[in-house]
Amino acid sequence: MQLSKHFDRLEIERSTTASRNNIDNTMPEIVLNNYIYLCENVLEPIRKKFGAVIITSGFRCPVLNKLVGGVNNSQHLGGLDKSDTGSAAVDFYCLNTELDKVWNWLDNINFDQAGLNIKQGFIHISSNAEYEHRNQKFYY
Repeated sequence: MQLSKHFDRLEIERSTTASRNNIDNTMPEIVLNNYIYLCENVLEPIRKKFGAVIITSGFRCPVLNKLVGGVNNSQHLGGLDKSDTGSAAVDFYCLNTELDKVWNWLDNINFDQAGLNIKQGFIHISSNAEYEHRNQKFYY
């Protein structure tokens, strides 16, 4: 199922950790709209500017989130924790583009939170379909 022009449900759900551990990481319908919003309003503009966007971690079911050390209210849960029902998050990098160029460009779009992880080579980004975007940036 396509979530936006260039992003589909399977790439948001894909997880090598889930596969290795026989975890069903299928996104429930209740959070689907949160990920559609993220794909259409955050990931598509990034792809338009920089080309291929590689998602290293997208939706996480509670079991997977716990296994990878995610916090209980992680935006990767897509709102399943009920603390922030409109949120969704992915970790990504852009093929053939340095992280710092993407990081600096993010000020051109609306997002909720973005985190730069230089050591592991990805950017965490989230959006929230229900609330005003905070455009908060942090490093970790």
